[in-house]
Amino acid sequence: DDKVLSNGLDVTTVIPGITKHSVRYRLYIAFGVKEPSLIWVAEKILSSKKKKDLAFSLHCAFFFHENRHDRTLPSPSLLRFVDTQSQSHQGNQLYLNILVDIDGQDSSLSLRDLLPSPARFIHNQYLRAYEGSEHEEWMNWLRTRVCVNCAPRIVNGIPSEEVMNMAEHLSSIQFFGVLKHFWHVLRPLLSEKGREQLSLAHVRCMDGVRRPVKDTYLTRGALQRFSDLPFLDLPDPGNHQWDFLGDLGVKLHLDVESLLSILGTLQASTRRADGDLIKVIYSSLNAEFVGHEQTIRWVHSSPITL
Repeated sequence: DDKVLSNGLDVTTVIPGITKHSVRYRLYIAFGVKEPSLIWVAEKILSSKKKKDLAFSLHCAFFFHENRHDRTLPSPSLLRFVDTQSQSHQGNQLYLNILVDIDGQDSSLSLRDLLPSPARFIHNQYLRAYEGSEHEEWMNWLRTRVCVNCAPRIVNGIPSEEVMNMAEHLSSIQFFGVLKHFWHVLRPLLSEKGREQLSLAHVRCMDGVRRPVKDTYLTRGALQRFSDLPFLDLPDPGNHQWDFLGDLGVKLHLDVESLLSILGTLQASTRRADGDLIKVIYSSLNAEFVGHEQTIRWVHSSPITL
C-alpha cells in the first residue's frame, strides 16, 4: 500500500482523501506540500539508496507493474529485487526457477538444480503475488520488462561465472543438454571471445579424462573408426541437434583439422601405430588436398614411422 512505499522512500504524507477543491487542500499547497506524480515516485524508487526489504521491494515492483502501460515512466529494468537469500540485486542479475527438459534425464530439472553458485534466484514471494491470468501477465512482465533471467546468463557477450561453473557441477550429458536447450537464446548473445571461453570449459570424455570442449569429438560418421579419440558421452551423437557443438570447436566430422589432430595424437603416443589406420588417414588427407596443399605437403614430409 501507499504507506509501505512512503515509509520506504522516507516521504512524509498527510491524511489521505483530501479533495482538491477543499480549503485544507489549498492550505497544504500554500505551505509547499506537493502532490507526487507517477514519474516522481518512479524516479524516487529507482534512485533510493535505502536497503530494500522484501515487503518494500514487492510494493516497488507492484507500483511499476500496475503502471506498466504508462510510457512516460522510466524502465523497471533498474529495479532491485530480493533473492532467496534475502539479498538485494538488480532484476537482470536474478533467475526464475523454471523447469528444463534435459536429454538422458527421466524428468525435468529446475534451473536451481542446474546452475551452481553464484547463481541467484528471485524470492518465491514474488511468484505468489498474483493468480490466474494476472499471474501470467506478472511473470511475463518480470521476464520482458525487468529482464529476470530464464536462461543461463551471458554478460556483455561473455558466459557468466555460474555458466562456466556448470561444466564442473554437472555431468557432461547435463552440461551439454543445458546448452542445447538454450542455444537458440545463448548463441546470438555470445561474442567471439565468449564462445572461445565456453570452448575452454573442461568436460569429462568417454575415457574418463576431463578436457577442454574444443579438444573433443562426437562419435559420428568416419570419426568412429578412430577409437582412441576423446569422444563426448552424449545420447544419439548423430542427431543434428548436437551440431551446435561445432560452434564451440567440437569435431563433428572427419576433415583436415580432425585428421591433423588425430595424427598429432598418434605421433605423441608411445604405442605402435596401426598401419591400416595410418593409411586411412593419409588417404583421407589426400582426398582433402584442394585448398590445403601446403599443410598436407608438410604432413607428407614428416610421416609417422610404423
